[in-house]
Amino acid sequence: MIRLALLGQPVAHSRSPAMMHAALAAMGLEGVYVPFDVAPEGLGDAVRGLAALRFDGANVTVPHKVAVMEHLAATDDDARLAGAVNTLVRAGDGFVGYNTDIEGLREALVHHGAAARGERAVVLGAGGAARAAAVALVRDGAVRVDVVARRFQAALALVEVVERAGGSGRAHRLGDASVAEALGAAGTVVQATSCGMAGGGDTGELLAGAPLQACAKGAVAVDLVYAPPVTPWMRAAEAAGLRVLEGAGARMLAGQGAAALARWTGREAPIAVMHAALWL
Repeated sequence: MIRLALLGQPVAHSRSPAMMHAALAAMGLEGVYVPFDVAPEGLGDAVRGLAALRFDGANVTVPHKVAVMEHLAATDDDARLAGAVNTLVRAGDGFVGYNTDIEGLREALVHHGAAARGERAVVLGAGGAARAAAVALVRDGAVRVDVVARRFQAALALVEVVERAGGSGRAHRLGDASVAEALGAAGTVVQATSCGMAGGGDTGELLAGAPLQACAKGAVAVDLVYAPPVTPWMRAAEAAGLRVLEGAGARMLAGQGAAALARWTGREAPIAVMHAALWL
């Protein structure tokens, strides 16, 4: 039996357990996927506990995608590049960290026919999801990826990730005058903060500090929050004339989950089954 976990805070809202159990059943595998609500100060103990209990792997979500790296035996190239991990695979007495969020967002953009190739992009946020989004956009061919965040130093650090991935960009503090200029030049805007999800940040502050009215009409708007299916940010983006990719967050979740499950099992995962399970 394969034993898997989800580490995050909060996790009660997560649809990942339903998605993973549906996938395991479709693959004919017996297994469990258990969500654990883990406070930041308990993250190291949680990772060591999973290893001691011989769990085969885990997903890592908000707010642990960056901090978890110091508790791992090793990380792969993408995880080191992004500086964030969302998937753990057991190796001996510890875990190796991977970043399948990068694959997940690229899957979502391709699915919606919204590749960023040749365009400028803006990422809102500088946490683990934002790091994966920035790398994914560079790999998708974006000519520039700017970062807007409340914490300017975190935005600067993410621009360094963009540059290591082979792209270019500029950091902006949320609310600065330069944000409107960056949004106006962008063909794709990715909302990669927790705003809109249960227990997430203040969407009003985000909208005031990064005014979507500054965007060009028809620019692509992607919200990585998948529950609820339509967030306040998505409604604001639609009202501002942007092309909102409905369900992109869910498609990214299914894509990253399928990539993680393939690493855990060595088999191709049923992404269509996983995506459908998010709405059951």
